[in-house]
Amino acid sequence: MTLNLRANLPVDDGDSNFSYSPQAAWQVLTGSSRQRGSAVHSTNTNGATVSFRFQGQGLMIYDTVPSGGGDVIVDVALDGGTPTRVTRTSGSASVFNDVLYQSSVLPFAIHTIVITNRGQSTDASFQFDWVDLQSDDINPSMTTPPPPATSAAPAPTSNTPAVTSAAQQTPAGAQQTPAGPQTQGQVITSKNKASSISGSLSSTVITSESTTVFLTTNSLGNTW
Repeated sequence: MTLNLRANLPVDDGDSNFSYSPQAAWQVLTGSSRQRGSAVHSTNTNGATVSFRFQGQGLMIYDTVPSGGGDVIVDVALDGGTPTRVTRTSGSASVFNDVLYQSSVLPFAIHTIVITNRGQSTDASFQFDWVDLQSDDINPSMTTPPPPATSAAPAPTSNTPAVTSAAQQTPAGAQQTPAGPQTQGQVITSKNKASSISGSLSSTVITSESTTVFLTTNSLGNTW
């Protein structure tokens, strides 16, 4: 029984609300006035899809069955349900406006259709032509196309090197800048010992890999 609700909306395959994936798997064939808009979207890539959303209560999907032999094999999935397998056998002449799929009467809502080509390269190409959207009380309409399939993005990795402490960044034997200037009466600490110097002294610190040498000059010019 043909779906025949009160209001209908024919939509050609060139409408921007159809989403073809991958785009490189589809080509537009033109030249036949027997096809709606004188063109179809054609693919012979297994797994290529055309998907769309519509608001209404039902639809009919039309294709062209090309001549030349082989089978047209597609799966039609409605609202994420189990796909319906549809097969058409190609003959000596092309068949135009073939009713590829017809839904039952649906609740008035937004519905999603995904048509997947299941034929191999040796099978007949799937030539999608147009759809007829239908509704009983409110005019049917196309809605925004479904989002493309995406994969989860990997967690970003940082290229910033780990921050190390001053002790980790300083090679052995390198001279360290003291936190403040040496003053009279300051305690001087080397690797092996600490001593206290006081008085009117001027000081010089020499650092080597294993010890710190503290040279002190008094007011008479003596150094020890």
